[in-house]
Amino acid sequence: TWVHLSMTQNMTDLHVTARAWHFIVLALFQLGPACIAAAVAPWRRPRCGCVLGDSDLVTRWGESINASLPVLGEYPRPQMVRRHTEWLSLNGLWEWMPANDSSKVSFNTTLPRSILVPFPPESCLSGIQENHPRMFYRRVFDRPLTFTADAPVLLHFGAVDWQSTVWLNGIKIGANTGGYSEFSFDAPLLDKDNELIVSVYDPSELGPQPFGKQRAASILHPGTDGNRYTPTSGIWQTVWLEEMPNTRARIANVSITPTMTSVAFRVAVESKDAEYAQGLMVSVDIYSGSQRVASKSAPAGQEFTVVVPSPVLWSPESPFLYNATVELVESSRRQAIRSDARKNDAALDSVDTYFGLREVSLGDVQTSPTPGRPRIGPTAGLNWPGNDLAGSPYALAEHDGPTVCEARCNATITCVAWAFGKQHCGKNSSVPRCWLKSAMGPEHTNDCRVSGAKMVPSQPGERVKSLFLNGQPVFASGWLDQSWWPDGQYTAPTDEALAFDVQAVKQFGFNAIRLHQKINPSRWYMHADRIGVLVLQDAVQHFEYKDEPGSQRISPALFREDWRRAITSRYNHPSIIQWNIFNEFEFEPEFWNATDILNFTRNLDHTRLVDFNSGGVGNAYHLGDVDDVHTYPVPRPPQPSSTQYASIGEYGGLGWKPLGHEWLPQRCGKRSIIANSSTDGADYIVQWLSALAATKRQKRLSAAIITQITDVELECDGLYTYDRIPHFTAGDVDRIRAANLNLTAN
Repeated sequence: TWVHLSMTQNMTDLHVTARAWHFIVLALFQLGPACIAAAVAPWRRPRCGCVLGDSDLVTRWGESINASLPVLGEYPRPQMVRRHTEWLSLNGLWEWMPANDSSKVSFNTTLPRSILVPFPPESCLSGIQENHPRMFYRRVFDRPLTFTADAPVLLHFGAVDWQSTVWLNGIKIGANTGGYSEFSFDAPLLDKDNELIVSVYDPSELGPQPFGKQRAASILHPGTDGNRYTPTSGIWQTVWLEEMPNTRARIANVSITPTMTSVAFRVAVESKDAEYAQGLMVSVDIYSGSQRVASKSAPAGQEFTVVVPSPVLWSPESPFLYNATVELVESSRRQAIRSDARKNDAALDSVDTYFGLREVSLGDVQTSPTPGRPRIGPTAGLNWPGNDLAGSPYALAEHDGPTVCEARCNATITCVAWAFGKQHCGKNSSVPRCWLKSAMGPEHTNDCRVSGAKMVPSQPGERVKSLFLNGQPVFASGWLDQSWWPDGQYTAPTDEALAFDVQAVKQFGFNAIRLHQKINPSRWYMHADRIGVLVLQDAVQHFEYKDEPGSQRISPALFREDWRRAITSRYNHPSIIQWNIFNEFEFEPEFWNATDILNFTRNLDHTRLVDFNSGGVGNAYHLGDVDDVHTYPVPRPPQPSSTQYASIGEYGGLGWKPLGHEWLPQRCGKRSIIANSSTDGADYIVQWLSALAATKRQKRLSAAIITQITDVELECDGLYTYDRIPHFTAGDVDRIRAANLNLTAN
């Protein structure tokens, strides 16, 4: 048994057996005769789209997927690339079959169907396009000839949703609970015919685990609000073999903590001989391009800091990355290794990694004083169309007048303006009506309206907090990213497709992404590191469990363990500047200990900022580093304070009717604003970005996130269609980019 010299946390497997009837119905509906065939059914891509419609919504990258070609064959762990050893991707065709609660693992038995790993079975690229709570995978393979004889081997899984058990050659080698983080097991291989079997259980929305916006129920009953999507079960990230050094100790993990002038390393080592491991050393060489700029050695397991001369900082404008080689050596060999670190054969183990020098902090700024605005109205014949708050219009009593509508606006915090609709004037006017508005739009004349606006008090200048990067204020203008695909669901079809979603940020002039309710593969963050994008990373929630019949309340233990693994596994990426714990109403004051979960997050990572509850009731507690509100469609910022910077975590939601690019034709969810053309949509976004720029110039706002990068199933409010076609002409993209660059300029 390996002895771990770094702190680890283990978790007992949970066995959840409750299941709602609709999964049984769905399984019977989709099973088909191929499940009982004697031979393995060949892979083919079915139509990509909602099962209730006839659309075939496949991306240009998905069109290139072929079971006879390599699938997602890039090295999956870019921040820890082991040197002098080989690796092999196990992506590709596996055998597969659905299972039930009583199914038992069976060895040396061919499974009846083919699945293209790592695409989840719900996706069309998997060749299955079905949802089952239980399933088996099987793959038979030979030990790679490129692997050194007798060298130990690790079997890695990028992510499997949700509970998985793994057998190799008839022996259980491990199990994992958690759908978003990588795990690995020692894999003693035979030279020929190694049989790998994986069983999976995923209750989706009916379990106690974090699952984000996955909904098995949405397959046959897609939500009209569009914010719940086809689920992902089973293997959804790369499966791979890694040859390990055949030595008495090896590197288990490298933790990197940068500042603007130095970088701290902590290298965890694992060994069968703890006493031997205690005497080992770690050597680090840092490179700028091909030039070595710094070196240092220290005892293994201890944190040590390397000062970087003439440091070049990482930022969205200049995402400079240093390379580093980390080597595990015996103390007696350190001098020899130092003389030629790049061609060392004496090291017990060595890995290549990279980092960016940068610091994230809360800084003090002086806001500009702002003039107030007197009360407007009531003004007969005036109307400001649009910007209606949810619930508008409100029916009033027969003899109510404009003052009743104004009073309701004054009593509503988010109301800025109001409009009174006269009785028996115009359509649907049998009673007086009242519209509450989040902003004043362009003035229109309407004889049936009486409108007015609240008084806005003046604000003096004051010292408040702002988001700082590298000691200077930075404005994070970005989009919400659900990171879903019409052909791969959770899994991007190719690495080029994965990078596209990051690179597209810069095309529109944004500099940030809020990764929403999902943890992505490590290579996604690598692309953000090299392209230069600020990442605001959400925890995955147990999203809207109360709305699902038969669902369970979230398990705090499962949430904390998933969150711990997310933070520790993505810790080294310089692009991540903030952790977002809760989204909207996922924080329930009577259920969660707010201070405890905040401290839990800070103890895992004290170098980044923490958003406690983006757009939810917990935001009023003013915990964490961010006062974060959601305002649709018009962005309306909160006030910064002496302890928190001001952020608009969501705004926009500009709706489209993407004919020919719909998940289910004619079923896009309702949106408060519909763009009738590229120019119309760009006009809205440019107007919003210009208003944000005015607030930013007053030092009163540090971040704003528009909803969202792409349409997702029935949620048609992206800057791209679901299959990644821009909703805008090139000229309108240029207009949005210019407005964004004006917003983010220092």
